[in-house]
Amino acid sequence: MPRLASLTGSRGFRWVMAVAAMVLVAVGLALAQRGALALRARWAAPTGPARWIWAERDPRNPYPTSFYAARDFYLAAVPARARLLALADEEYVLYLNGQRVGSDGYHAGARLDVFEVAPLLLEGPNRLAAELRSSHGGGGFLASLEDAESGRKLAVTDARWRSVDRYSPGVAGGWLPLDREGHPVRVWGLPPIGRWGWPVEGRPQPLFGELTGEAAGAGGSQALAAEPTGAVSTEGEALAGEPGAASTEGGSSALAGEPGSASVEGGSPALAGEPGAASVEGRRAPPAGEPIRTAPQPGRPAEPSQPSQPSHLDVVLPPGSPPLLPLAERSLRPGFVEFDWGREVEGYLVVEAGYEPGLPAEQVRPAPGEMRLALLYTGTATAPDGRGRPAAEVLFMPGGREWQDVHPRRFRYCLVVGLARPLTARVHAVDPAAARPLLLGATPPDQPDVGVFGLRPPPLHTPVEDGVARQLEALAREAAGAGKAKPPGA
Repeated sequence: MPRLASLTGSRGFRWVMAVAAMVLVAVGLALAQRGALALRARWAAPTGPARWIWAERDPRNPYPTSFYAARDFYLAAVPARARLLALADEEYVLYLNGQRVGSDGYHAGARLDVFEVAPLLLEGPNRLAAELRSSHGGGGFLASLEDAESGRKLAVTDARWRSVDRYSPGVAGGWLPLDREGHPVRVWGLPPIGRWGWPVEGRPQPLFGELTGEAAGAGGSQALAAEPTGAVSTEGEALAGEPGAASTEGGSSALAGEPGSASVEGGSPALAGEPGAASVEGRRAPPAGEPIRTAPQPGRPAEPSQPSQPSHLDVVLPPGSPPLLPLAERSLRPGFVEFDWGREVEGYLVVEAGYEPGLPAEQVRPAPGEMRLALLYTGTATAPDGRGRPAAEVLFMPGGREWQDVHPRRFRYCLVVGLARPLTARVHAVDPAAARPLLLGATPPDQPDVGVFGLRPPPLHTPVEDGVARQLEALAREAAGAGKAKPPGA
């Protein structure tokens, strides 16, 4: 006992107890602060109890990813007004009951996108789904659907969501059971977390259908199409017998009776004689045997217009839009496919791989099981050359052949790097006045980096750029092998 009393009364013991008490106080304060933040996030954040979620994957793997996140919920009655708040790092395309709601990309200080979605809700079962993408693999998604009048949360991102890592229209469409195909998601937690910070509401955004005038579903809708550029005549006559021949003058006609010939309806004759050739302007492609129409040109009368049947190239253009111009010629390397709409267009770009309009079924390429990557460049006055900073990094979900841009853009030319034909590009045209705050211009110029002592550092490539470089090498080897296998004189 005397020894114990001497130990407890020593200076060293008092110091140990003091340090232990300070540690306990610090831990208690940290837990209290964390609890206060959780309560604040649950009750004061605009997203309420919504948590940041993502797909379960190795966070050390920087390879790009694209997947669905979805959740089913039930409504006994549809509210008069419903708000959907969403934010994702890096990109999202949001669907509600198979209808495309909206899309956006992340940047520092990004605010929650706000959509009025009551017209898209159904009495009974509903499905909220998002196609999520990240060029470096990691990311997060935060969403909250609420009754705008009562504030009651109808669905939020949490552990009840499921992820699907392969393309399936039934996920966004709402008819594929999630318990059969889906996987549990990773829950990062309540905001604020990491660089995402505290969620702040942004301005209300128009729905995708309001911008485009389309009832766009999960599979996409009809849109303004452009054909990959090919051989072009400068004399006003189609190059007879040459695949992809077209005219730069408005008075010539496509090769009549050739498979794939189509109308420009306000532009030049289409690329004829090649499977998959289609309308440059993309308004309508007439059935076989129907007269081809050409555009009025200065000093040249227009041919009589005859009705044509709707096709997959029907477009939605604002009233009074001028006709599109003919294609321009451009020679490209393997893996470089350029599209030209003839004039500046505004809208959401869609790229579809393995398919071109009019292509025979046996020539349509099936979607590969692995993810495919590409770089997108756009231009207005001049065609892009594939150098510098891309306008967007294109991530095709495994098993999918279609990529939809998350931003509406203004451009004339589109260059896709990393993919080979067959390839299709089209635009969901938007009303420029309604979409003006959202429109992005052409590919920004490459800005030189200024390093130490004014020396420019070596360029840094993103994982997508590295993947595209590997795909280009494979396409070059494939083209070289095809050239060697071609018989002499062929």
